[in-house]
This record gives sequence, structure tokens and C-alpha cells, in this order.
Amino acid sequence: MARSHPAGHDGAVANDLANTDWSSVLAEQDIDTAACLFQMILNSVLDKHMPIKKIRTKTHQKPWVSNEFLSLIDTKEYRAKQYRKNPTEENKNALKLAKKQVCQLKKALKKSYIETTLTRPRNDPKKLWRSIRTFWPNSKTNNSYINCINSITEEAEIANLMNKFFCERGKRIQEQINTNATLKDFPYQHLPPIFEFQEITVKDITDVITSLSSSPASSVDQITTLMLKSAKTELAPILQYLFKLS
Repeated sequence: MARSHPAGHDGAVANDLANTDWSSVLAEQDIDTAACLFQMILNSVLDKHMPIKKIRTKTHQKPWVSNEFLSLIDTKEYRAKQYRKNPTEENKNALKLAKKQVCQLKKALKKSYIETTLTRPRNDPKKLWRSIRTFWPNSKTNNSYINCINSITEEAEIANLMNKFFCERGKRIQEQINTNATLKDFPYQHLPPIFEFQEITVKDITDVITSLSSSPASSVDQITTLMLKSAKTELAPILQYLFKLS
């Protein structure tokens, strides 16, 4: 589910939000109630111009998948189809062999990808974890898939590879630390001695919204950054009140 973004509707959304009665939000003293009212009013305007629609998303192919693996998958499906049509012992054995070949190649490809990912020098931790997540099982992973790729031996090998990677990274970080540094060398010594809150201005909010990446994606509230950026002038004063209330 996602909001549609018809061309030319940004101006209409901003105009409707400018003429919207926000008095119920601005009169509310409870932050939870005020935020709920804000979301309800905003979504009522968005539903008019940017209705929610169903979208189909393509499943991203795993980075370790090869053409040989895809070919074996096709062979396995063909053998399964042949066995369903003619359940002979010969077709049954051919299907079992195809399944075994798929499973073996999957484990080999996955192991090779893991080794390459963890042993390749990386200076960006975000990219490292993004790569790790591509082969890490999750709650949506099929149980047969997990059973196929995660033997006890393979788990031990993966754990050893990860342990080696982080041990080496720890050593490099340790070498870069200046052990002769004192507390006066750290930047927090130059901060003001007294903490104080600063008032959030409308300009602060518009600047933050402007810095957001323009994306049609949204969370459960169905409010996108594209919409926020197109109506930041109209929404900033209301958001300022909510921030002050919190």
C-alpha cells in the first residue's frame, strides 16, 4: 500500500492545507491527542488528492544467485512437473537428484558470497551491515530454505569469519587511537557548562524538511517526505506547536 503522487497535485494539497481548520489541534494540550488529530486532518486532505493504492513490488534477487543456480531451479521445476504427470521411480529419482544439486549449489554460492563480503576491506560500516543483511535469515525466510543452507558446520564457519573480521577491525581502531590523549583534548570541553533548551522555530522545521530525501515511501501513517516537502510552509507552524507541546 502506498500513496499515489499525481503530477500537478502538490499545489492543490498545499492550498487545501493552507485553508484547513487546525484549531482543534492548536487548542489541544495533550501531545498524544494533538498528534492524533493532526494525523487525521492531514490524511483526510491527502486521501482527497493522493489516495492510497495497492502496489506490486518485485522481489530483489539475492546477490549470490548465479545463472547456473537459476538453470538448476528450472531443471528442478521441470523434473517436478514430469513426476506429477508420470510418478514413476525414474522420475522420482531424477527429481531428488535435481533438488540435491540445487541445495548443494545454493550452500556453496552462499558460503562464497559470505566469505567475500566479510573478508573484503570496508571503510563504511553501513555498507557492511547492508551486505550482511542480504544473507542473514529473517522471520519471513522459508523454513526449508533455512534448513537447507544452515548446517551446524556452516554456522560455525560463518561465526568464525565474522569473529575474525571484527577482531581485525578492532585492532585497526586500537592502532589509530592516541593513547597519550587527555580529557582536555576532547571536543566536549568546549561546550557551554550549562545545558539549556532552545526554542524550535518555523525556519528550523522547514530547513529540516527541505533536507529530507524526496521519497514516495511512507511508514504506517502514510505520510511521505514528498508530501511534507511540497507543503512545508503550511505544515511547519502546526508541527512547531506539536514540538513545543511535547
